[in-house]
Amino acid sequence: MKFTVTKYPDQKAAFQTAGRRWNLMKRSVLEISLMAVLCALPASSALGAFNVSNGPYWPGNTDHYYGNTEITTAGTLNNSGAMTFSSSTMPTNTGALSGSGWMVGDYYWGVGVLDWGTDGAVINNNSGGTIQGIVSGTGQAQADGIVTLQFVTINNSGLIDGEVTNHDGWACGVYASSDVTVNNNAGATISAAAPYSSTGIQCANNVRIVNNGTIKAVSYPGTEGITINQAVANTIGTGGNYPIYIENNGTLSAICPSTTATNQAQVFTCWNNSTNTFKNTGLIYCENDSPVGNASDFYYGVQGYDESFYNSGMITNYSASGKGWAAVWMENDADNGNYSIYNSGTIA
Repeated sequence: MKFTVTKYPDQKAAFQTAGRRWNLMKRSVLEISLMAVLCALPASSALGAFNVSNGPYWPGNTDHYYGNTEITTAGTLNNSGAMTFSSSTMPTNTGALSGSGWMVGDYYWGVGVLDWGTDGAVINNNSGGTIQGIVSGTGQAQADGIVTLQFVTINNSGLIDGEVTNHDGWACGVYASSDVTVNNNAGATISAAAPYSSTGIQCANNVRIVNNGTIKAVSYPGTEGITINQAVANTIGTGGNYPIYIENNGTLSAICPSTTATNQAQVFTCWNNSTNTFKNTGLIYCENDSPVGNASDFYYGVQGYDESFYNSGMITNYSASGKGWAAVWMENDADNGNYSIYNSGTIA
């Protein structure tokens, strides 16, 4: 069975500064034999309950997914326990991490749940449930709570988390390369933490995110090669060619706590070739604790489409360096399309 999938592995996908736009995309044609798993499998260690690969594809990448649970059919997965993949023995270093060089080579993913097969699955992570990918071995790594390559709806009332705990890596709570709806309910958490780079939710295309809980990214300094003493935290990164709707009634945060690293902390990053709507009644907070870093809460960019921004909550950032692009930055690179900004809250 074959699928054509557009992937956005970079937490800076669609981020634009001073006329320079990052939009690193990986396009892949995936080919594997699939098995249906729509039940809660026991927590696994080592190399987990599944191990699937695809590639090589342009420009020479192969993805290797290791994890706890794989979904391959449309249906509903209900989890009230622990779907955790944790490994200190991933086969080798992953390819160059996003922002650290040309992204080519073998990429190894440690995943709690992989959705790959048929559009339309629903993932319910119930109260007390955990979906988690943790990589603690040597070398650069990628760890994700959920990776989905299909149209999916995620309802979270528990914890969805990605963590790299040793050496440099990229961690992501939810990585979605196709249409996605995420409902993060009150008391729930979607999180990511890693040395070098972390993203709470990385997504593309038709996106709808409603957060009533907590979505956070925490990044610590890299320790090796080109990523040494670098830290990049991004809470939500998105973009594409379809409408995007984001609503925050809880807390969104991006934190780089190092006092010496070159930190880049940003809560929301979007470049989209379609309409955008963002509503905030909660807290959006960005923090850089280094005198050589920066912090910026919110960036929204389009090319000739309408943007709507509503804030009745709190948007604030702290940067020890005094540097940051803006608490809120909206941009349109065309002479058509309307900005609509409604603020009855605090932007500082």
